[in-house]
Amino acid sequence: VIAAQTDRLIRLADDLVTMESLEDVSLTVVSAPIVLVPALEQLVREIPGGADRIELRISADAPPTIESDALRLGQVLTNLLTNALKYSEETADVTMEVGPVTDDEIGIAVIDHGIGIEAIERERVFEPFYRTAEGARSAEGSGLGLAIARRLVDALRGEFGDRLTISLP
Repeated sequence: VIAAQTDRLIRLADDLVTMESLEDVSLTVVSAPIVLVPALEQLVREIPGGADRIELRISADAPPTIESDALRLGQVLTNLLTNALKYSEETADVTMEVGPVTDDEIGIAVIDHGIGIEAIERERVFEPFYRTAEGARSAEGSGLGLAIARRLVDALRGEFGDRLTISLP
């Protein structure tokens, strides 16, 4: 119990430091080519339980490389995938679909079969410390993960769409 609570407090402190750094208007985004398939496969392997529960679906017409900040994009996807796993049944898989949206944009969708987010709360979940009532009952959390993800996606000049789909230029 002590180890689990220590880990939770460390994650909270990390999230608070990240939120504070995102308030800085000079947030540095370093774009470089990312080889898509190996980068996403590595990300999935690094998430606890990810290798067993996350299915990666990459469209045949997805570009082999994208131009983005690998660290920031990794933070966003880690937050989304971790949330998807946390709010889904332990036996349910999570899917990450990747493919072109337009000639200039790539879409990344995280699809789970969890408790869901009511339409009225979809914008509020991106506010710092906001948690849905159902989310607060079903899993631990600080309400910072999606707020961090939103700010990082904004810094990457992307946007969130329905079902937590990210479009990146």
